Amino acid sequence: MRCLLFCACVACARARGGVPSGLQSEKELNHTFPSQNSFITELISSPPDKRAFILDVGANNGAWGNRMMERCQAAAPTKHVQLIMFEPQHRFEATLRRLVERWGANYIRAAAWTADTNITFFTMRDSRAASVNPRGGGGIERAHRNYSVPGIDFPAFLLRTLMRGDFVLLKLDVEGAEYELLPPLVASGALCSPTHLLIEWHMRSLVGATPKQTASKRQEAGRLRISLQAMLERQCRWDLSKAPPIVMDHEDDASTAAFVAQSKS
Repeated sequence: MRCLLFCACVACARARGGVPSGLQSEKELNHTFPSQNSFITELISSPPDKRAFILDVGANNGAWGNRMMERCQAAAPTKHVQLIMFEPQHRFEATLRRLVERWGANYIRAAAWTADTNITFFTMRDSRAASVNPRGGGGIERAHRNYSVPGIDFPAFLLRTLMRGDFVLLKLDVEGAEYELLPPLVASGALCSPTHLLIEWHMRSLVGATPKQTASKRQEAGRLRISLQAMLERQCRWDLSKAPPIVMDHEDDASTAAFVAQSKS
């Protein structure tokens, strides 16, 4: 059985002009999380026939996935790693197509979602990120445009794509959609497939019609964040053929970090 190691990183406030949001800025790309380092360390010593995947969900401009592939190639040049990128925004298509050519990557121009259906995306005026939330992942400004994008049943995708014994690093940076996506990922057992997880949390994206509704939404989101470890342990170990991830990292926005700190006090 794998054991769980959970780490957290508090995200600093980001300038919104010209710098891609999420795990894309130069500072963040140069910061390495334990899940990334562990994935590469284990890749080096893995058997030649072991399948390895990097799933970049919310790929944005592809900078994070590209950097991870460069690190894998430098550390284990004889090992094949399959990069899969989910990104529905048309503006990044040309950039992501170049990564397809460079790495033989799979580029899925759709949003990871809970079902195969079209969903509404919102973009912010001064951000390159988009979200299912009208206030975006930061929860500060209202969207200046919205449009429909295809959504893919992501739990089903993982279950049909990954096999027991695969070596998988999953980065989930979906600008607030994690609160909709994670419960079915856990309940279906799909989140037992990755060996390494990196999740960015966007509690500030949750805004209700009143301050009371906002507080209620954020409390529920915070409970999901701090209970995810126990949820995974129960679900993954219920089926002896599965196991929870080896390493899981959290990148928390300020609201999430404050909730986590308060829950520990």
